Amino acid sequence: VFHDSVVSTEHWSCGSLKFKDVLDTVALTELLYQVPPLYHMNLDEFKKHQATMKKHYAFFSPVHRELGFEPMTDFAWLTPDRLVQRTVFGDKAEMVANFGESQFNYKGAGIPARSIVVRWLKTGKSQMFTADAAK
Repeated sequence: VFHDSVVSTEHWSCGSLKFKDVLDTVALTELLYQVPPLYHMNLDEFKKHQATMKKHYAFFSPVHRELGFEPMTDFAWLTPDRLVQRTVFGDKAEMVANFGESQFNYKGAGIPARSIVVRWLKTGKSQMFTADAAK
């Protein structure tokens, strides 16, 4: 169906919201690699996580509509501690995720802690998502 593509997702036993101490890391990783989130829930769980899910969906969905079938053409660690990572999808977008606890400056722009920026290569426009599960 997907020819020579690899389609990634979370494992059914480890949904996106399962491990409370790494919610921010999981959200940023899903965005950096364009892996759709996997939510296990009932109505009570939805009520607890509704704001987080809606925020993630609002950023992920439009980006994924553009990049979902694009190949990841580059990956790099931008810091020696590997807390800042970069992916490139085809000729469409570059994403830089800052998993660290302090701002990272990249190409003249500050990327806050626990945030990711997608820069559209053809227009130069960018969008930012800041994970806030720890708040």
